[in-house]
Amino acid sequence: VYSVALQSTVNGIGNWTAATPIDDIPMKYGGQAWPKNWYEGYTGINTLRRAVEQSINACAVNTWMQLDPKMSVDFLVNMGVTTVVEYGDVNDVNAAALALGGMTKGISPLEMTAAFGTFGRGGSYIEPVCYTRVENRNGDVLLEKVPITRTVMDESVASLMTNIMQSTVTNGIASGARIASQPVAGKTGTTSERHNIW
Repeated sequence: VYSVALQSTVNGIGNWTAATPIDDIPMKYGGQAWPKNWYEGYTGINTLRRAVEQSINACAVNTWMQLDPKMSVDFLVNMGVTTVVEYGDVNDVNAAALALGGMTKGISPLEMTAAFGTFGRGGSYIEPVCYTRVENRNGDVLLEKVPITRTVMDESVASLMTNIMQSTVTNGIASGARIASQPVAGKTGTTSERHNIW
């Protein structure tokens, strides 16, 4: 949702930056405060950057509620996620799926890796493939696979999100992913009862 928000600004339909304030407050769902954060309670106003750094669920849902859900679905599909359920009584066009990642059919580690790779490639998605070219000993091409590529987001959005995810490792809750003298960008996730953990 944060990439979608930033892209909406590039598209001229939003006004989101890394410093945009987002309220970490409980909302009501089924008479209960929802969503819960990984920490106890709520912290009030945070920036978009801090919301990512601290993996604040309420901020993610708050952001999602201000966006067109179709844009979030399109982002996932364009990033190679094949498991998005768009229709039916049980679907992924909701805050639990699109803002928090609780998708009906989940996302495979391969698709998640390819999707996150889009940030590092300046907003360009490249389909993961097992090979690109196989030749025999004479140099004759036996198999060739040209991966599907497409632009998913503006290069400025990909660069800003990469920077935000770098600060998630340096200043946020993903400090365990640090690698000495190597730039690292990442995003943590929270799960209940060890569901969806990998």
